[in-house]
Amino acid sequence: MSRPMESHDLFSDGPVVLIVWLPAPGWPVEMATPNITELLGYQPSELLAPSFHFRDIIHPYDLFLLENEVRSHLASKARQFERVYRIRSKNGVYRWIRDDNRPVYGPTGSVERIRAWLWDYAPLKQAEAELARQRSRLEEVQRLARLGHWEANLLTGNLWWSETIYEIFGQNPRTFTPSVEAFNQALHPEDVPLVRESEARAMETGRHDVEHRIILPTGEVRWVHELATSAKDEQGRPVRLIGTVQDITERKQAGLALAENSRHTQAILDNVIDGIITIDQKRIVTSLNQAAESIFGYSAEEVLGRNVNMLMPEPYHSEHDGYVATYMKTGATKVIGIGREVVAQRKNGEVFPMELSVSEITRNNGKMFIGVVRDITERKRMERMKNEFVATVSHELRTPLTSIIGPIGLLLGGALGEIPETARRMLEVAHKNSQRLGALINDLLDMEKIAAGKMRFEIRTQEAMPLVEQAIQLSQPQADLRRVILVLGRREEGVLIRVDGQRLLQVLTNFLSNAVKFTPEDGTVRVDVLEHENTVRIQVNDDGAGIPKDFQERIFQKFSQADSSTTRAQGGTGLGLAIAKELAEKMGGRIGFESEEGRGATFYVDLPRMKKGT
Repeated sequence: MSRPMESHDLFSDGPVVLIVWLPAPGWPVEMATPNITELLGYQPSELLAPSFHFRDIIHPYDLFLLENEVRSHLASKARQFERVYRIRSKNGVYRWIRDDNRPVYGPTGSVERIRAWLWDYAPLKQAEAELARQRSRLEEVQRLARLGHWEANLLTGNLWWSETIYEIFGQNPRTFTPSVEAFNQALHPEDVPLVRESEARAMETGRHDVEHRIILPTGEVRWVHELATSAKDEQGRPVRLIGTVQDITERKQAGLALAENSRHTQAILDNVIDGIITIDQKRIVTSLNQAAESIFGYSAEEVLGRNVNMLMPEPYHSEHDGYVATYMKTGATKVIGIGREVVAQRKNGEVFPMELSVSEITRNNGKMFIGVVRDITERKRMERMKNEFVATVSHELRTPLTSIIGPIGLLLGGALGEIPETARRMLEVAHKNSQRLGALINDLLDMEKIAAGKMRFEIRTQEAMPLVEQAIQLSQPQADLRRVILVLGRREEGVLIRVDGQRLLQVLTNFLSNAVKFTPEDGTVRVDVLEHENTVRIQVNDDGAGIPKDFQERIFQKFSQADSSTTRAQGGTGLGLAIAKELAEKMGGRIGFESEEGRGATFYVDLPRMKKGT
C-alpha cells in the first residue's frame, strides 16, 4: 500500500520550490523540495546541514528590510505574507526570487515553523526593469517635448498630472494638488468658451482637441495643446478622461510672427506700383498683388488657379506653354533672368506694352516663377510723341540748314572773290556752328530710327581688320588737324565677325573722334584688335585726361557730356556714345570702357567671333 501524498510532493518537479524554515537564529532550513537544485543549485541535503542558515544566502542589501518585515508579520500573527528579494545561488550569482510565506502557529500561539513557496522572479524583475527604462525614456521624451499626460475621474472629480504638466503650469507637485477647479482658474479668460465647446464636443465624440492659453502663477501667458479621449462605462456614460498637454508657446509665437511677417509682406506687395505675379511650373497663377489686378483689370479670384497665358494676346497665348516646357527640359530661356518689353492683354481685350522681369525660385522641391510687370503704355505714348516731335523738327531743320551751309561754304571757298578778314571770321563761326547743328540733327534722326526700329542693318560675316583700317583712314584728317598720331597696334588677321559694316564704322569712328578730341597735341591714339574664344574686342586707347568718376555712370546716356557748360573746349552732341551703344547691341555686341583720371581712357566693343565657314 502506497503512502499518502504530502503537500511538498506537489512541488517536487514544478517551478515552485517549497522550503520549511524555523524562526530561530539564522533561519535554519527544516525541509526543501528537490527542485531547489534547479532554482539555486543547492542539493536539499546541503540546506538541511546544521551549519547552513537560510539567512546567510540573502543579499545583504535586502536582509535588513526582510528581517524587519518578518518580525512585523510574525508579531501581528499574519497568516500569510509575500516577499521579493535576492538570494545567492551556489555558483555565487544572486538571483531575484519571490516567496509566499505561511507561518505555522502552535497551541500557545507561538510560531513553530514557516512554509515558504519560492519561484524564480528574475524574468519578471527584468521585465519590470525594462518597463522602468521605457517609462524613464518616455518621461524624458515628454519632458524634452514639453508634453505631459493626465487622467481625470469624471465621477469623483479627481485629477492626476504627470510631472511635466506641473512644469508646464508652473506648479510644485509637493505643494500643489491638481483639480478641475485649479485647471479652470489657469485658463485664459478669452479662451474659456473655446475650451468649454471642445469639452462638450468630447462628451459626444469621445475626443477633446483644442489649443488655448493658460496663465501661470507668475502672470506669464503660455500656449498649450490639449488632446484627450474618454472612457465609458457599460451604459455608455463617460466616466474617465485620459489626455496630454503640450506646451506649444514657441511654436505658436513663431506661427504668429510668421503670420505677421506675411501680412507685412503682403501689405508691401499690395502697395508697390509694379504688378507681381507668381506661377508654378505648370504655368498656373498662384498669387498676384493689387497692382497686377489693376493693370490687367481682373480680380484675384478670376486669375488664381488659371494658366497665366490668359493675360497674353496671340500668338504668345498659344506659344507660352511650349516655351515653358522647353525651358523646363533644356534650360533655354528667352525672358527668365532678363528684363524685356512684351505685350499683354487686359480683361477687356486691350493689348498694351509692358515691361516684364521674371526670376526663378525653388519652393517645396519645385520650381516657381516670379514675374514683375509694369504697364508702360503712358511712357510709350510719351516716347512716341517725343520721337515724332524730334523727327519732325529734325526734318524741318535739315532743308533750310543745307541751304545755309552750302552758300557759306562757297563764300569761304572764294566763289565770289576775296572776303574781308573780319567777314571771313564771322563766316567761319557760322559755318562751324551750322556743321555742328547738322551733326546734331543727324544724330537725332539716328536715335529716332533706332527707337522706332526703323534703322536697317545689313548683317553679314566679314573680316574685322579691313573695317578697323577703314575707320582709322576716315579719322585721319581729324587727327592730322589736331596733330594727334593714330596707331594700329595689335592685329588679328583673318578674324571674322558678323556685323553691319557701315554701322560698325559708325561705332569705331565715334570712339576715334572722341579719343582724338581729348588727346593733347602730339599725343597718340592706339587701336588694338584682340581675339578671344567667342568674341573679338576692338579697343581704342587715348592718353588724354581720362573720364571723371562722377561722370562715368552717365557716359552712355543721351546728351551726356563731362563738360556741359556753354564754354566747353570740345564740341559734340552728347549722343554719339548712346548711338554707338545701341548699334553695338543691335549687332549682338556690347561696348564698355576703362578709365582712370589722368591716365587716359580705353573704349571697346566686343562682337561675336565667327568661325570660318559659318
